[in-house]
Amino acid sequence: MGPAAPGSQVVSVRIKLKELPEVASCSYLDHAASYRKLKSLVAKHEVSSVIAAVLTPATTPPLFVCRIWTKDDVGLVEQRFRKATGVMAVYPATGIPPFSS
Repeated sequence: MGPAAPGSQVVSVRIKLKELPEVASCSYLDHAASYRKLKSLVAKHEVSSVIAAVLTPATTPPLFVCRIWTKDDVGLVEQRFRKATGVMAVYPATGIPPFSS
């Protein structure tokens, strides 16, 4: 989700995700939970201090973490949400962009 996505957009995306047969389950991480998750992911990385200096819980985008039934379904879900209102980006779990060094 985009950092400033209003609650109505979050609800809309949540409903759409629940309706998709390709989606097995989803968890929603609000700003604070998303910030904690990001900090844990980059804790041992050289950019962790930069991220900590730039992001706050309020500015870290909330996100949905979804499990998709099959590998073939990942592309379908990504295409459906790539340009959805309020969605900032869609990344398959193995496709999260690496940090540049």
